[in-house]
Formats: sequence, structure tokens, C-alpha cells
Amino acid sequence: MGTGSKTVLLVHGWEGQAGNFTDLIELLINEGFTVYAFDGPGHGASTKGKPSLFEFNKLVVRLIKSFKVEHLISHSFGGVASLIGLGMFPEITIKRFVLFTTPNKLLDRIQFVADTIGVSNRVTKRLVKKIEFEEGIIVGNMNVVDYVQKASVEKALILHDIDDKILPIEQSRQVEVAWKEARLEEITGTGHYRILRTNSVIQKALNFLNS
Repeated sequence: MGTGSKTVLLVHGWEGQAGNFTDLIELLINEGFTVYAFDGPGHGASTKGKPSLFEFNKLVVRLIKSFKVEHLISHSFGGVASLIGLGMFPEITIKRFVLFTTPNKLLDRIQFVADTIGVSNRVTKRLVKKIEFEEGIIVGNMNVVDYVQKASVEKALILHDIDDKILPIEQSRQVEVAWKEARLEEITGTGHYRILRTNSVIQKALNFLNS
């Protein structure tokens, strides 16, 4: 979308879709960006693949390379997919990265979702083992703070509401401490989803991308 000289890829969160960025897209085009957005595997209107963090981050990397993307914007779990991909391919350079919240520890996120929907610890442990077997990883080692130190991002801005009930702000605080290129700005009055539709917060993101 758009024909601007600057390129930006929008990466939605888990159970999200490209349409979550509707309020932001038009403003980005007006600011001279060519905008790329997608529905991840098993999300939104996508009919391909099943929901998987690892399919998600592979797709993000392919899109960055294909469209020569220099700027990134993510929401929630989209930040995890993006940063794991960037950490695995440090030759990719991103000029500016705006993260509307970000988880840190994958295991904590799985446990939070399980607690929210009432899944027992026994079932949660079986799920973790299944993920580890299928993906060939150790879930406890999948932490964003480890990947940000490998990623080639010139500057990053994390925007997170202090009263976010879906993703506690402590997760973003942990990432900021480990990521010297990043700055966390703590927001109030938006929650986890309305942060993407709040004009004052969107303007902070645009100002940062143009800095």
C-alpha cells in the first residue's frame, strides 16, 4: 500500500490480523511510507498453514528480504516473531522498530494464556513438551532478551500501557533492560488493544519512525 520511498512491515499479534493496524496504515502512507501487511499462518483471512510461532517468524524474515523492508511495527506477539527472526538472521538491518508491547519469555506467555482460559498445569506441561518435540526447541530458552542482543536494529521504541491486563508491562521492561538500542515509553489509558487505535500513541510511533 502506498508508493513512498520508505518501507515498513506491520506484524500483528497472536490471534490478530493486518486489519488491527487500520488506523495506522493511512497515516503511514501520508508520511511517505510504502506499507506491507499480512495475515499470518492460521490468522485472519489466511488459509495457509497452522498457527505457529516458527512459521510466523520465517514468514516475517521472507517478507523483510523480499520487499527490502527497513522499518518494522509489531503488536504484542508479533514482536516475538520479528525479533526471533532478526536474531536468527543478524545480517538483516532494520533502521527503526516500533513495538506496541512485547512479551519476553515464551514459557511465561504460554502459562498466562493457560491460566486465563483455565487449563490445568498437567495439560500445560504436555503442551510445552509437544511444542518442544515438534519444533526441536527448549521452550524455557525462548526468551526475547536473548534474541535482541543478536538482532541488527539501529533504534527501537517500545510502547506499553502500564495497566495492560493481557500482557503485563514487566515483560517490556525486561526487554528494554537487555536491549541497548531500545527505549520503553510507558503509556496510560489504552490497554492492550486500544493502544493501536489511540491517536496520541500512534503519533509517538510516527515521530519515532521519522526521527
